[in-house]
Amino acid sequence: MIDRELRNKLEQHLEDEHRRLTDEITAIQEAKMTDGGVPAVSYPRFEEGEGESVTHMPADEEADESEEYAVRQETARVLNERRDEVIAALHRIEQGTYGICKTCGKPIDAARLGANPAAEFDIEHTE
Repeated sequence: MIDRELRNKLEQHLEDEHRRLTDEITAIQEAKMTDGGVPAVSYPRFEEGEGESVTHMPADEEADESEEYAVRQETARVLNERRDEVIAALHRIEQGTYGICKTCGKPIDAARLGANPAAEFDIEHTE
């Protein structure tokens, strides 16, 4: 089991990481609400003039924009995935189960938590 001082330090690290990830995600995408109140992600249009359509761009510009869009989508996916891991770790702290392997119930090594404060599994049970 990790001591209280280390747990507090790791909790602060997780909270800082959560804020950073949220800021990065926000910078990449614009969240809009659907009719059902669910966030719907849209990405900014790149270099579109008023009344212009992306389809009227030269092929190389359209390809660049498509590639940029794909990169932004993948970056947002990875950042959201990590943010979900951080949120889950913060919930485990609240529930008193932080630092316990979800597979075997044994304590996760402090060095492992230091390397990845959101770790859910000990080294033996890491995928």
